[in-house]
Amino acid sequence: MQIQTIILPTTPSTSPQQNTTGKWILKIWIIIIIIVVFSLEFPQFIALFPYEAQQDDELGFPADAVLEILDQGNTSGWFKARLGDQVGLIPSTYVQPIDTQPQRK
Repeated sequence: MQIQTIILPTTPSTSPQQNTTGKWILKIWIIIIIIVVFSLEFPQFIALFPYEAQQDDELGFPADAVLEILDQGNTSGWFKARLGDQVGLIPSTYVQPIDTQPQRK
């Protein structure tokens, strides 16, 4: 996931009206950025088997748990995942993607 930084041009304001307008524009940009960040969806996987965490950086989960996969880039067989408010590494062989596409007849 990449987060882009948006740099807004700033100019010295010459009146209180312009200063207030500038503040509103900045507030609108902040709201847009927050909406974009929170609307990002991560792929969901379902646990095929339960897993008990062995290390502090691992995430344990029960069978049939629905996990959000935050990073699949690790080629060592581990994904970074979220379950509820917990984040950790999970073995990639314990989960499979949830098919979110509607079935065609």
